[in-house]
Amino acid sequence: MTSSRRLFLSIFGSVGLLSAALLVACSGNKPGPDTVAVVDGEKISVDAFERSILLMPRFDPRRKGLPAIRQHLESLIENKLLSEYAESEGLDKDPRIQKRKAWIRDNAMVEQLFKELVVKKVQVTDEELRKAFVKYNTKIHARHIFAKTENEAEEIYEALQNGADWDSLAAQTFGDSVLAANGGDLGWFTFGEMDPDFEAACYSLPVGQISRPVHTRFGWHIIRVEDKKVNPILTESDFAKNYKKLERIVRSRKENALANAYVSRLMTPLRVTLKGKAFAFLVHKAQKYFGKPDQQRRFPKPVFRDEQVLSFAESLEPYRNEVLVEYRGGQWTIGDFLDRLEAMPPAERPRLNSPGSLRRGIKFMIRDAFLAKEARKRGLQNHPYVRSEVNLWYEDTMARLVKKQIADTIRVTEEEIRQYFQAHPEKYGQPEKVKIREILAGDSTTAVQLLARVKAGENFAKLARRYSKRAWAAKRGGEFPFFARGSYGKIGLLAFQHKVGDWVGPVKVRGGYSIFQVTGHRDPYLPPMDDELHQRVERDLRALKFKAAYGKLVRQLKAASKIVVADSTFRRVAEEVGGKDFEFMVVRKIKGP
Repeated sequence: MTSSRRLFLSIFGSVGLLSAALLVACSGNKPGPDTVAVVDGEKISVDAFERSILLMPRFDPRRKGLPAIRQHLESLIENKLLSEYAESEGLDKDPRIQKRKAWIRDNAMVEQLFKELVVKKVQVTDEELRKAFVKYNTKIHARHIFAKTENEAEEIYEALQNGADWDSLAAQTFGDSVLAANGGDLGWFTFGEMDPDFEAACYSLPVGQISRPVHTRFGWHIIRVEDKKVNPILTESDFAKNYKKLERIVRSRKENALANAYVSRLMTPLRVTLKGKAFAFLVHKAQKYFGKPDQQRRFPKPVFRDEQVLSFAESLEPYRNEVLVEYRGGQWTIGDFLDRLEAMPPAERPRLNSPGSLRRGIKFMIRDAFLAKEARKRGLQNHPYVRSEVNLWYEDTMARLVKKQIADTIRVTEEEIRQYFQAHPEKYGQPEKVKIREILAGDSTTAVQLLARVKAGENFAKLARRYSKRAWAAKRGGEFPFFARGSYGKIGLLAFQHKVGDWVGPVKVRGGYSIFQVTGHRDPYLPPMDDELHQRVERDLRALKFKAAYGKLVRQLKAASKIVVADSTFRRVAEEVGGKDFEFMVVRKIKGP
């Protein structure tokens, strides 16, 4: 038995949570200024740390500021430790891990290619932003009629010119019931909210005029502008306030145009052809296996899990050599497609049983394969960004596999479920509760005097309204609602130590001196444990055991490892990251037709 296996088998039965992040002021073997931490000789670079927290934050959303960023760093450290442990357990040997790793690498290479060929070349001028600002202050109300082909769009345009009714044509052409019913009404919009080509046509059209067919990435459109609202007063302060938003919109559009042009130059000579017969066969098999798509359910998009894809691929084993795609100099068979599909993360996969989604998915898979090939020609597989992205994904994946291994080993007995259920009425039923009435006096002398007066028979509620410093209770004549253990600090603790009718105090608390009487008590109540409640208790108990086991494993791995964190670098980076615009820190891939 390996030492790591013995370590894993020894982690159960302990309680405790994860320790606080290990942050030390480094002396000796001090990390460089580009390094936040070193875990067993493996660096966590400043660049990787910043990118990971902006793109995939690993902290409790209830935490803010430095504690949240500190928790993120600890998570990265834990992932490195768990990754080493997973390798010692052989969890990295699964062929699916290697396939997914290759996909992640290709994806990161395409992102880096986008940066080098597009992002670095795009410049946004002040003149472009001021023109955009004018459009941004013009709101447009428009309708459109959609057509899939240019010929169809020309026929619709000609019909409208010859007096055809707009609403009738819209009802005939739209598959969307809402747009069919409202005549393609898009409501009001402004700059940056529509497809750039569609938007440009709207801004150039006079109110009431019908456009000639306009081509966008979605298809063809006939547009009618219903109205325009122009803000006549444009100020420098408004321009400055909207500068970042306008710059993002203009930059994104220029980047997309440049990327589309590059993809077009790359892909057009390849003459990619989807083989109709093989494609129809693939759709037929997918619909037979997964069922026909729910036309009413567009969101959330159904996700095809790894097990489903593997099983589907096995059912198509006799047809793997059928040619699905041809291009100049090569081809993809159904088997090639299925292998690439298996490598993709589930959320990235097309809907296999939807012809439209599958067609687009194959198109993008082909595109990305050739973009990755171009990136590899430039040696981008060795770029620091690519290597960092692959490492972050790999360590995150290995950590999830270790967590799954722990979860699969957790065992819960019926007796443990029964005991946990009975010990936690506050979670599954009604906990024990008490009720009090209280007067909070400003000083001890007044509190003693008031206690004597109420014991002598004076009206408690009147005295509470007159003298109590606890305003909300004073309004209620000093009455507290029933409360459970853990409420109201010291007086709550004392209330549970006394019987109904007992007087307590004076007790020094924040704000003064409390005197109170216990006026009610409710025993804890647990409902009968039905199947649903049994499952909930078992789930909670498993989560508790997992937390203890996982925490112990992490502590043992930390104790056996050398972890050095450059505290000054961490704090500097934390300040920089905390000031960045989280909402728009996203990395895009090259997209194209």
